[in-house]
Amino acid sequence: MKKVYILVSLLLFSGCSTQSEKSQVSMLDMMTSADSAYSDGRLGTAETLYLKVLERDPEYTEANLKLGNIYNRQGRLDAAASSYSEILKRNPDDARAWYNLSLTRFYQASATLEQGRHKVNSGSPYYSRLVNLHKYLLEVSSGIGDEENTP
Repeated sequence: MKKVYILVSLLLFSGCSTQSEKSQVSMLDMMTSADSAYSDGRLGTAETLYLKVLERDPEYTEANLKLGNIYNRQGRLDAAASSYSEILKRNPDDARAWYNLSLTRFYQASATLEQGRHKVNSGSPYYSRLVNLHKYLLEVSSGIGDEENTP
């Protein structure tokens, strides 16, 4: 009887190990597929796959980073900022997340100034401030974000 118990226990533990390995392989496969879709510009497919990876492991930095980049490219700046911020909650010294979050906030500031320029009455004393600040932001931003691995 003791031998049967040991055999059953070994089989159960062996099954758990195999399931865990399958789960890891599946995560690796999803990341590989997501990265491939991302590289090919199939952002919708990549987004779906990165979200599936994050369902299994919400702390997976690379998936959050790429998801933020996708959101940035789609103009979904609040979602991009949220993705980068998630990385920084767990890893406050991640330079890529800080850089990409900064770029995202920069894009948000530029979009806000552009929107304000169209909404504010041109007779307002703040109109010229909005226009000048936006021009300044565009001047200093020339070439920023053109580096590889940015949104």
